[in-house]
Amino acid sequence: MELFTYLFIAFAALCLIAGVWSLVEKSRYKKKITGLRADDIITEGQYLNVQGHTRTSEETLRKYQARNEMVKQMKISADKEFSDPVFDNLKKDFDIILSDEFADPNDIISTYTSLLNIKIRLGGLKFISGFIF
Repeated sequence: MELFTYLFIAFAALCLIAGVWSLVEKSRYKKKITGLRADDIITEGQYLNVQGHTRTSEETLRKYQARNEMVKQMKISADKEFSDPVFDNLKKDFDIILSDEFADPNDIISTYTSLLNIKIRLGGLKFISGFIF
């Protein structure tokens, strides 16, 4: 009976450590995500629509360039952050979203955030399994 108590305490301690680790990772990634705002970005379709009907304003051009810059930065970040083979299929799906010129910036940002959350959770599982096995 005592052995089960010690095992339970050890498992609870591992879960607590993994939870703290997850919070630290989340705060680290949150710094990357907070700079992304979809309000300052327009899609290719919105840009072409504005360009076709009116003169292109400086603000419209700036928003369009901001979207292209966001896509470029996210591709670089995704290649670096999700280099683990576990993420190959998810990264391919994310690359498809990034290559879609008409993709909504909110969709791009939420997909990237979801991928980061998956990475954090998998990291916590790897951390716990490293102690168990």
